[in-house]
Amino acid sequence: MKMLFTVFLLSFLYSCTTSDRDIASNAGASDFHSLCHAFAEAKGYPKNVCTEVNSLIFGDALNDKTTLSLGPKVFGAPEQKIDKKINYIVFNDANGVAALAYCYFVFREWIKANAMTPDDMGMASSGFSIVHEKIDEYEEWIDGDPNGIACKKKVQSSTGFQVPSLKEKLKGYAGIVAINPLAAFLSQPNRSSAVMQELKVTMNHERIHVYQAQCPALEQWGQKRWQELSSKEQKVISSKLNAYNWESLEVAGREYTAFSFESQPEKILPLVKDCQ
Repeated sequence: MKMLFTVFLLSFLYSCTTSDRDIASNAGASDFHSLCHAFAEAKGYPKNVCTEVNSLIFGDALNDKTTLSLGPKVFGAPEQKIDKKINYIVFNDANGVAALAYCYFVFREWIKANAMTPDDMGMASSGFSIVHEKIDEYEEWIDGDPNGIACKKKVQSSTGFQVPSLKEKLKGYAGIVAINPLAAFLSQPNRSSAVMQELKVTMNHERIHVYQAQCPALEQWGQKRWQELSSKEQKVISSKLNAYNWESLEVAGREYTAFSFESQPEKILPLVKDCQ
């Protein structure tokens, strides 16, 4: 997975261009199938990939649904006990990505509002996770701080979506894991199997971040393993993913753990058996 920003709860696969923004704005509709076909037409990608992915995830009659609650099984990822504690969201309309997450990530200073627009986020982010960290402060900021209010208006104007309450979305859950097929298609446009594999890995990766919020021992494990690596080994890893702030032990430990297990999620289970 190619990462473009220094955040540990957000997966960026694709870097947007002015041409991409024009394609999206002229597509006529914003559901996955319509946008995917617009990009395929403009860039010469195989259109059958759009139809196949749409059928695998959303079925034949769901283009009017902006989001669906679909768990790991749809993407070929293994089901785990923690899944019942996760609010899984799959975006059929990529505008929902920014509506749910953009201002929160701006608030956490994980992205810069002047470097990424809400529309960009809908095309670039294949998925993200949000846990119970600074949610009350965020809700106060977005409704009461001038910068928060401005961000909310910006997102709503750009996407046509209302910005929902994260507190409500997290109610009864340990975390949110959200998946955006459009970004996965834009990074892997030639085969539907590659799109689904990217989404599977993204789901595994983001679920690990929910585990980390639930399991202090897993946090400690990641930090310990990172520190045990030689400086040469750390450099090899960090140079491949140089958008992360590897100088932060918290970030390094979390991402080292997530990248270590995202392709073999069953191997994390012994480490989290006491806190699922």
